[in-house]
Amino acid sequence: MMELWMNKSNQTLPALSAEQTAVMEQLASRLTGASYDRNLFSLSVRFSAEAAAHINAAQHPVIVAGYSSVRAQAGDALSRLAEDVHIPVIYTDKAKGIIPCDHRYAVCTLGASEECQKLIDSADFILALDTAAELWELHASCPVMYLENTQEETSCTLVEALGRIRSLCHQKSFPNTAVHTGEELFRRDMAFGRNLAFPMCPEKVLFDVRYCLALDDILITDASAAEDHVMSYYDCYQPETCLFTRSHGTAVIGAAAAKLAKPDKHVLAVTDPAGLSRSDFDMMQQLNAPAAVLVLYRPEQTPELSGFGVPVLSVSSAVQLIPSLQRALRSDRPCIISCPANI
Repeated sequence: MMELWMNKSNQTLPALSAEQTAVMEQLASRLTGASYDRNLFSLSVRFSAEAAAHINAAQHPVIVAGYSSVRAQAGDALSRLAEDVHIPVIYTDKAKGIIPCDHRYAVCTLGASEECQKLIDSADFILALDTAAELWELHASCPVMYLENTQEETSCTLVEALGRIRSLCHQKSFPNTAVHTGEELFRRDMAFGRNLAFPMCPEKVLFDVRYCLALDDILITDASAAEDHVMSYYDCYQPETCLFTRSHGTAVIGAAAAKLAKPDKHVLAVTDPAGLSRSDFDMMQQLNAPAAVLVLYRPEQTPELSGFGVPVLSVSSAVQLIPSLQRALRSDRPCIISCPANI
């Protein structure tokens, strides 16, 4: 990532903290595909047979996909397995988009809703597509089968393993409440989109954001008040298009990293007023990595956003957010969209 900075600017760049540097390095690695490896896992040939046997014996199996399934490029194989065998899929925040959100068996982000936890609580077997260390936040009372590398000479990749599991499994039956259809998701989103209350509800904000961003554009948020809403309500159709920095005040610097890694994509950061720093915007401009920054704040707040050296577009009604987002995303300069919301 440091090479990207040096190639982009001959000026002295603002000093970054170790935390900011780590965020930029991590996002650059993810978005350039440097960490992708179809051979990430060498799974025992017995893995597929054992997983299929557990699924066939279970009444309510569930798949939980972690980021390793993204790195192993297993999204298509996972989608086919879920569709053919009728298994609901929960994904971690880093794996959001591993299968499209409108896939019949894509449920939600782990930890983002009561529906998700109820599904885990009612499961009698969970196939965890990651290591136990990476899925430490998965708390289940049923048996869980994690991914583990083998030293055996004969092994298979995760994509191959999922294909074999699909061929060995019987089709399961689930109540309709366990899954959604694309039509149901569309109706839910349309209900959000018709809500013109102001200050805006977070569901409406994210509906408008989804409308303005292409499916392969990038949304980045930090540990601000918006984070949980993004996890729950931002629809993702591809992996690595919704990124969580997990550290407050790093959304803008993360957006700069994303724009450097994907200069042909629109990048939108979502944060709150406390997550802004003049030096981050200075760096974004020096690197010629313009991204839009949506700043959400509670209605009782009146943040001063004019001191960051970039244009500020103020939203004063629900119908103004989409044109403001579109204008900011088309700009060749960093731009702030200021929007009160009930977050």
